[in-house]
Amino acid sequence: HICQASNVGANIVLDALPLSTIMRDSLLADDAITLALSGGDDYELLFTVNEDNKVGMETAMSHAGTKVTCIGQLNASQTISTTLNNKPIPINTVGFEHFSE
Repeated sequence: HICQASNVGANIVLDALPLSTIMRDSLLADDAITLALSGGDDYELLFTVNEDNKVGMETAMSHAGTKVTCIGQLNASQTISTTLNNKPIPINTVGFEHFSE
């Protein structure tokens, strides 16, 4: 939604997704990532920050006791790519549609 609204693309680094230790230890990597992307009720706030403001944001969040995880970067491509272990990998998951028929 962020990319579409801003007419940008992104490279998402799937290895960087903030998965719990239990999830990482209990499931195969692909299963844990699929579950994190498309299921469950474990929510994270997704936002973007200009590279020039990244250090300041990280400092402010640290002072507030809030952990922040960078999971990728925006780009001008208008496509979303995903990588796992530094290799391109397609994802075909969709989140829950609350208002679909």
